[in-house]
Amino acid sequence: MQNRKIKARNQRIMKWSGLVLSILVISLLLVSLFTNQSPSTVLKGLWGDMSGYTDDPMKMNKRTLRSYVINQDILIDSIQTALEDCIIKKGQKGLVEVNAPTLNMRSQPSLSSNIVLKIPNETEVLVNYYDTERYYLDGVQGQWCNITHAGKTGWVWGPYIRKY
Repeated sequence: MQNRKIKARNQRIMKWSGLVLSILVISLLLVSLFTNQSPSTVLKGLWGDMSGYTDDPMKMNKRTLRSYVINQDILIDSIQTALEDCIIKKGQKGLVEVNAPTLNMRSQPSLSSNIVLKIPNETEVLVNYYDTERYYLDGVQGQWCNITHAGKTGWVWGPYIRKY
């Protein structure tokens, strides 16, 4: 008998929960229709009003603003680190170190692009910059490196250049 009562109560709760959820969804769609905003924008606005969250730093409370500033600092630091990985000091030299007699300088950062020049192993080159994307070539992670040698500029596989 007790189990039947619990089961009946749970069924009523589920029925009412479904009805309330349906009413909320219909209300959301109507507000979205009348305000000419997407349902997600309406929800974001409602949630922001309830939680005190806002995207506008001028309207944030101290705790939210502090968190926002910390997140922005973290973002700036990560961008700066990524840029430092890609940007080389102007005129930095590098040495070709490859397990072959020559290294192919290519017109684009791709193995399928044209070979511009064959650079002998252990030759000094001028490193201009590294590509921002990281790739895998023969199981080695690296970046394409833009270099200048013998008056020509092109791309080589970065792990084959030792900067000094």
